[in-house]
Amino acid sequence: MSVLGYGAIGQVVAAGLRDGAVPGARLVGVVNRSPLPGPPGLQISLADAIAASDVVVEAAGQEALRSFGPEVVAAGRTPGRLLRRRTGRP
Repeated sequence: MSVLGYGAIGQVVAAGLRDGAVPGARLVGVVNRSPLPGPPGLQISLADAIAASDVVVEAAGQEALRSFGPEVVAAGRTPGRLLRRRTGRP
């Protein structure tokens, strides 16, 4: 999995993937519009994320989904969203 966006939500999602919180999933990289000072994995381009991932987790907001979602879908990848309920369960 790759994570699109590295704000408050993207940081938590990327760290969870890096730390094995999602069985069977691993963090391939983080896609972000600006350079990151030490993301939990490699900062990669959207093209690299699509090529290396089955799922691209959108954590950058609706504008990013509108901008990049069609490219992800056209490549045959799943644009995913990970949400956490208030109960704390995934």
